[in-house]
Amino acid sequence: MRKSLAAGLRAGIVPLIAGVLIAVGVSAGDTSAQDNRARTPAYNQRLCYNPLGTRNGFPDLDRTDISREYLQAVASGCAGVPQRTGMQNAQFHAGQANRIIGEAGSPTALAAAANLFLQVSTSNYASSALQNIARLELARVYRLQRNFAEAERVLRTVTDQSDLGRAVAFERAMVVVSNDTTSGISDDARRVAEAGALTQLSIFAQPESGDRPNLYVRYRGPQELARLASSVGRGAMEPPTLANTQGAVEKFLLAASAVELLPPGGMTVDDIRNNARILVDLGRAQLRLAGHGVGEPDFQCRPGIVSADQLAMPYASFQRATNRDQNLAEGHWGLGCVHMARGETRQAVDEFNRAKALAPNDPQYHLALARAYVSANPPQLDSAIASYNLAGNVQGVHVEIAAAYLGITYPISEREARNLGDKVRTASQANIGPALDHLNTALSSSRDYPTAQDTPNALAYLLRGMVQAHQGGAQNLETAQRNLAAAAFYDRYEAQSWAAEANYQLSLLEQDRGRAGDAVAAADLAVQRAASRTWYRTQACLVRVRFWTSLREGQRASARDYCAVQSKGTPYENAEAYLNQGLYQLRSTFSARGGDQSRAWAAAVEAFRTGVSVLGDPRRLDGNGRTLRAKLARGNNDALACQGNAGVTSLLIDVGGAEDIANATTFFNSYGLADRFGTPVCSARRN
Repeated sequence: MRKSLAAGLRAGIVPLIAGVLIAVGVSAGDTSAQDNRARTPAYNQRLCYNPLGTRNGFPDLDRTDISREYLQAVASGCAGVPQRTGMQNAQFHAGQANRIIGEAGSPTALAAAANLFLQVSTSNYASSALQNIARLELARVYRLQRNFAEAERVLRTVTDQSDLGRAVAFERAMVVVSNDTTSGISDDARRVAEAGALTQLSIFAQPESGDRPNLYVRYRGPQELARLASSVGRGAMEPPTLANTQGAVEKFLLAASAVELLPPGGMTVDDIRNNARILVDLGRAQLRLAGHGVGEPDFQCRPGIVSADQLAMPYASFQRATNRDQNLAEGHWGLGCVHMARGETRQAVDEFNRAKALAPNDPQYHLALARAYVSANPPQLDSAIASYNLAGNVQGVHVEIAAAYLGITYPISEREARNLGDKVRTASQANIGPALDHLNTALSSSRDYPTAQDTPNALAYLLRGMVQAHQGGAQNLETAQRNLAAAAFYDRYEAQSWAAEANYQLSLLEQDRGRAGDAVAAADLAVQRAASRTWYRTQACLVRVRFWTSLREGQRASARDYCAVQSKGTPYENAEAYLNQGLYQLRSTFSARGGDQSRAWAAAVEAFRTGVSVLGDPRRLDGNGRTLRAKLARGNNDALACQGNAGVTSLLIDVGGAEDIANATTFFNSYGLADRFGTPVCSARRN
């Protein structure tokens, strides 16, 4: 069961006592209250009979310049006046003074206040307006006494009046916010209660317009709105779906609107910091929302993921936070994250250093700084390692250090994951040893059975297996297989993405070892766990192409789906999808008969040629694009040879230079698409 709402709010933001909040009102520029300070009348029993708000009556007793002695004089003096006209006004003043004293920690004063407000609210001699205000005050006292049922009952008797609208809305919300005794209610019921309280408090997201000035709620209202909205926003952040993130942003925007109505000039240091943290929460949620736009719902501090226009709002939120509190480490961390996302590593390093200086014992700032150093161009590995070491023995730090040695930015984004194998293969040999040392350290205390907290272990097994696989040699490959299999076992919760990657890498390894069944099974598991990653489907396709002759009919049939053109990505990704389709059609001719075989060759030619067209002008291609085009051209030319059209020069496609030809040849050989089972010697296979 979730914590009660009030408990959750207390855990999230330090509660503010009444005196502090009202002090904010006066010292933040409440001119009328400041002017009245010099005119606070000496207590005189005659004043007790005057109605509320009269020029010669009592001041607003909720003002912070009203001393406790003055309040005690009003509480005792006005309660003991002789009976005469206006006595109900005196009882109200005495009740208000007792309520203020009681709120500071006097149960006896609260009990006296409740009795006095009850008398006024039921007196036939009190005006309807005074009765109404007395009921509101009585409900307030019942709430302070934690008699929430009576508070709700009395609030229902308060007649709506324009000058009490904000005060009534505040009390109705605070009955819910303060009630932490109903922890046994269902989560759904509590969410409904929270939503109702938030609706009531939403009035405080706008400046006052027409309500009678009420110091009790003028600054408490926006502060409680900020607290509740930010608490609900935090609860809405998980799981990190798009709808949840949008809902969280809406709540944090509401909280931020309330914060803007609380000028920081007269607040305590804690008030300023807590309100600045609300703006940090808004920035975090906006960063996550920006991450959804690029398929990164778990967006963290990563370089070059989100475009600049998507980062304007979170940057503004973090900037507002640091403007309110220059010493807020979280605000500088957020600015650093935005700079990281923009690829502005130098500015990110500056902001993370500010955060680290303000909170030197918080490991997250050392980690953020280390990641910025790794992301620099060129990477500042020595500085990164030093920052990682300062982070201490936090969970996963050894895995991050190992990733840094391998040139991998952590946390690993989906873009990084796509090129994980290339990163490991091209890592400096001098860094392989230190990387393995840190991976071994990370795994030395791992538990026998994975839990939701074991994501670092899953990644450690994965990286260690990949390094060993690329070191080669029978013994290393055997050890690599065990490590990748261990990583693939972590298939629950947040470790599941690494289980998917481990299965993908395991499929590549088993393919190199010639183990058809294991390679196909691992490729299929990778797709099942992360179907959105197109390169997993590519491997599930190509591994079937590679082992076509030894697969069962069902495994061959499933190649039709895995090799289908589904990509709607970049021109490169789309061309790669057509390559897969062409390879599948080319390979299927091995077992096809008659017209089916001829149609498969024709389909292969069409797929290869379409892929070349999708890639576009060969003069504009980078190295990867040229390599892919060479494969497509080789496939087109071989399929034409199988058709018997090798002599039709106009249909042939230039494969490229010597290096491109060599790459394409190696690729076709590795997938069994050459020699007697492949191309271009196809006559023996015509069925």
